[in-house]
Amino acid sequence: ALPIYNTEERRKLVIARLPRISKLNGSAVTDGEREDSERFFIRYHLDLPPEEVPKRYQELVTKYGKLLPLAEVDLRPRDKAMVEVHFEEKIEEMSIRLDQTVADLKKQLKTVVQLSTNNMRLYYLDREAPFGPEEMKLSTRALHSYSIRN
Repeated sequence: ALPIYNTEERRKLVIARLPRISKLNGSAVTDGEREDSERFFIRYHLDLPPEEVPKRYQELVTKYGKLLPLAEVDLRPRDKAMVEVHFEEKIEEMSIRLDQTVADLKKQLKTVVQLSTNNMRLYYLDREAPFGPEEMKLSTRALHSYSIRN
């Protein structure tokens, strides 16, 4: 069975195989797009046995060197975190949803700290940050925007 490529992969593989192409499907091939495509081509064929690697692969390895696979980085915000809630002389460890707002967290903490949301002041302390606690004043601000970590 032939592999199924998305439009971007197909374009990159075609550009990389054809070193003199200057236009593809009506759009210009820039130097930057050519380099990205050629590097993609090398990485695309990294895991193939030597007898299955296209001739163009060796030409591009000579040009760019043997490339390592790209790292996969997930930049989505976390959706939960374990935090310590300090109140009076007590410390309560709890899991919080980071997609909620400061107001939502105050509602969640109401039963834990036995205070109304109006009488509650929340501070976030990042132990790795060089500055002190940050008051969580904006009730509509999402918790993930504070970069809260476990």
